[in-house]
Amino acid sequence: EQSTMGGGGRGEAAAAAAAGTAGTKINGKVVLCKRSDVQPHRQSNQFISSYYLPDEDRSLIHALLTFHNQTLNIWTHLLGLPYCLYLLLREIDGTHPQLSWALVLHAFFGSLCGLASVAYHVVEAFPRDTYMLLLRIDQASALSACASHSFLIATFELYEHPALRAALLATLTLVTAPGVWSMLRGVGEGPKQTTALYMGVPFAIALAAWAMAPHGESTPALTRIGLTMSVATAIWIGKLPERWLGAGSLDRVGNSHNLMHVLVFFVFVQLQWHYDALHDARTAERALAAA
Repeated sequence: EQSTMGGGGRGEAAAAAAAGTAGTKINGKVVLCKRSDVQPHRQSNQFISSYYLPDEDRSLIHALLTFHNQTLNIWTHLLGLPYCLYLLLREIDGTHPQLSWALVLHAFFGSLCGLASVAYHVVEAFPRDTYMLLLRIDQASALSACASHSFLIATFELYEHPALRAALLATLTLVTAPGVWSMLRGVGEGPKQTTALYMGVPFAIALAAWAMAPHGESTPALTRIGLTMSVATAIWIGKLPERWLGAGSLDRVGNSHNLMHVLVFFVFVQLQWHYDALHDARTAERALAAA
């Protein structure tokens, strides 16, 4: 039986789909559809079986305020955006300006990723061309955010070795720029493993910076962050836990994409907090030495 806001059935879903601008209300209700009632490009997760907005529903109100299977994907990042934007207001410290700018750039790409993700999930029921365009932008911004994680790690961990740091950051730029271009060209529309491989390339730079770091003070934090990111990736690729619990079990709450969103935001926050604290510690050390 079809999912609705307050009821409805398959006939109502068919009527909404036939209405052209779908999202049409039938008897005052927004009709939500089964997986079999929406276009193939929206059926990527075979374990999400219902609670789809009708095809070509262009209503932002429906996307934001109807409880459908993209609602948590929208709001998990939308609620985090004010904090990310707040971090952009950080004052640049004259003692360690490179470190301050690294934190601001990390917050910028985190904000960009959040905005792109919200936009993509909001237009999930829009016409296919709009959907695919926003998917590409979402994936390109996610890759940029991954690169910003590595940029932050390399900048802090190799701060005392400027030549090595510059070489790693140049390498990061050289490997990330073609990847972002490829995402914008649609390479991420294929298997999730391909997208994950592209996302993983910048992290190789982060691992190199971590391995070459003269101090081990970041090891506990980076271990925890690395494990969090690994779990998020495995959940996303494996479509877990809905694969284990069966189709339709986690259509609106608790599915792999919901969990991945929460975990990658946690990765961003952990990195920001860890290196913010490290920045403050180094600034205090410099002030103490000067005194």
